[in-house]
Amino acid sequence: MSKASSLLLFMSPALFALLSVAHERPEWLVRMGIDFGDLGVYERQLEAEETKRYALEQRLHCVGDRLAVKAAIIADLEAGRLTLFAAAARFRELDARSPSATSHFIELLPGASPGEKYCRSVLIWLDPYDHRDTETEARRLAQRLEKELDEHVRCHRVVELTN
Repeated sequence: MSKASSLLLFMSPALFALLSVAHERPEWLVRMGIDFGDLGVYERQLEAEETKRYALEQRLHCVGDRLAVKAAIIADLEAGRLTLFAAAARFRELDARSPSATSHFIELLPGASPGEKYCRSVLIWLDPYDHRDTETEARRLAQRLEKELDEHVRCHRVVELTN
């Protein structure tokens, strides 16, 4: 006889006894932390948690896509294919097209108009680590574009983004 068969044969009476006690005195199992009486409740909770997990995975996927699009916009800005104002307009379009939980952070940025706030958002993306002590290409570009933005605001008082 194999070990598994011997173990099953040996454990069968104990399992039978446990099931009998569980049937006759279910409160004993509850005190031991084993409660099969609420199995339906647990199944519904599990189903609700699975639904939440799916929704969170979908949001994570959308956020990942948004990050990739913003990174591509920054790459175009760095390559000279976009101006600061065009990049800011694309950031705004992206937020309008697919608002996310983080879209409201634009309101926290300094600026007298939404256009200026989006420009500042682009500048943050351009040099996210704010290398004040290090001269990097991204830092030099960010400083140049920030001067252009400040000059535009000084002259026009507002930044109007076009599509």
